[in-house]
Amino acid sequence: TGNPSGFDLQGRDEMTDAFKEIGETIKLIDPTFKNELKTEVSLHSDNASFALEGIPTLQIIGNLDPDVYKYYHSNKDNFDLVNKDHMKYTSAVLSIALYELANLNDIDAKQLNSDQTRDFYENAGLKEKMIIGKEWKW
Repeated sequence: TGNPSGFDLQGRDEMTDAFKEIGETIKLIDPTFKNELKTEVSLHSDNASFALEGIPTLQIIGNLDPDVYKYYHSNKDNFDLVNKDHMKYTSAVLSIALYELANLNDIDAKQLNSDQTRDFYENAGLKEKMIIGKEWKW
């Protein structure tokens, strides 16, 4: 719901070219879309359970309204805080991205096997953090 400006590919660099192109398609429709790309590996997101199984994931880069941050993911976080215009824009951006993904001939990002997933997180420098958080399964 955070007014998208791009995509964070969660460390899966092999998705960069596809999402650069997808972002350019979005810019054709909305020239104000910034087409930002990040590839930072993170933990504790809504998609972490998929990423821990080696499944490529991504997140939207965007900004929430300032008032939302003091309640974000707390017991005071409720639907009244959602900016409806941002929600509509997020839905449009994601719809275009999904359409473009569905029409790719090939997607470079494949599911990693267990050893590759372990190496992915180790190479990202997250092994110790994941051991402490009891998320390291290898």
